[in-house]
Amino acid sequence: MTGAEHYLAGEQLLSDASFVRSPEDPRPTSRHGEELSPAIHAALVGRAQAHFAAAGVAAMALQAVLPLVGDDQQVTDWAKAIGVTADTAQVNRSCVTNAIALVDEWQRKGIVTPDDAAEMYKALGEVTG
Repeated sequence: MTGAEHYLAGEQLLSDASFVRSPEDPRPTSRHGEELSPAIHAALVGRAQAHFAAAGVAAMALQAVLPLVGDDQQVTDWAKAIGVTADTAQVNRSCVTNAIALVDEWQRKGIVTPDDAAEMYKALGEVTG
């Protein structure tokens, strides 16, 4: 998988793990309303984190070598993955807003440490400029 593909896979897994029955009943459910066991929910989040870690490494590697090799298809793939278009060069703000909400939830549930959450917020801030 390319870095952009890892990123998109992570987004999909987080989306899959982010459904709840209602605000009053926040137990995790599938897209179809079936309750997810804590183990399944944790596995979805864990798999998403693994994909995001791989995407981060790929992005750092691409950033390091890009000046040496120039623009290529991976840059275009990354732009599409994070919602940037050549016409607007704007980040899809709803994706960032959703990501921030997920980080908030993970920190509240103890899935990520405050230090990890701070790093995630910093990265999201860098994405939006």
